[in-house]
Amino acid sequence: MIISFHSDIDEFLHMCLPYLCENEAANGLMIGLCLKAQAKKQEKEDFPIKLVSVTRGQDLLMVAIQTPPHNLVLSHAAAGTAEPLAQALYKKTYKFPGIVGPVNETKAFAAAWKKIAGAGSKLAMQQRIYQLDRVVPPQNISGACRPANLDDVKLVAEWFTAFEEEALAKHERGTLQQNFEKAESRINEQQVFLWIDQGVPVSLAATAISTRNGIAINSVYTPPRCRARGYASGNVAAISQKQLENGYKFCFLYTDAGNPTSNSIYQKIGYHFAADSSFYIIE
Repeated sequence: MIISFHSDIDEFLHMCLPYLCENEAANGLMIGLCLKAQAKKQEKEDFPIKLVSVTRGQDLLMVAIQTPPHNLVLSHAAAGTAEPLAQALYKKTYKFPGIVGPVNETKAFAAAWKKIAGAGSKLAMQQRIYQLDRVVPPQNISGACRPANLDDVKLVAEWFTAFEEEALAKHERGTLQQNFEKAESRINEQQVFLWIDQGVPVSLAATAISTRNGIAINSVYTPPRCRARGYASGNVAAISQKQLENGYKFCFLYTDAGNPTSNSIYQKIGYHFAADSSFYIIE
């Protein structure tokens, strides 16, 4: 078994992209980050990313990436790869606040990392990845979707912050100022959408990283006073339809597997199960 650390994103993608695209939605986070790194390289912009492959002979067994200081992201893997990978990363003094990836792989890696590095871990969330190929439009929802504009930056930043407080681990949350800058940037990139009812913004969602054929939907947030009216369903359905019309073959998103409400909402508008995922925090 050979653990390789790659410095060239083009070489890495040539080697690993076919493997990752065997389940493109399940590996969407990893593929999207790698394609973003490749695009930044072409634009001669810095985008730190660590790239690791595990092979045996001609067989690719596992892929891992990290965009420091963020979580380590794992692909699906052949049995027995977690401990050799953990040993190699420990020797390279890798540091990461969490681990994200398929259920069995993250569990095995977390156990191996504790054994080798002495660092414990906690299962922070069981996640579910959904994929949509065709929208089932929700009915009888008041309002309509529109792209956010720069007049919306303050509101979007506040809602990004509220979403992160509800949905993300502490180390993944930004400050209000960071989220203000993120809101401005993502609005300029036409990634943020608001659901408007009677002239008032009532729900938020955004597009994020893309793969060869798909695009992620994230940051789905409705303030508590506006919930249970279908606004998030309408917004996500409208955004998803727009992405399909723009040429993407599918959309994908992550949910908290323990939240039956959000899982049901997405399934009703056409999202179907793609994979289970786990998120561990390193303690």
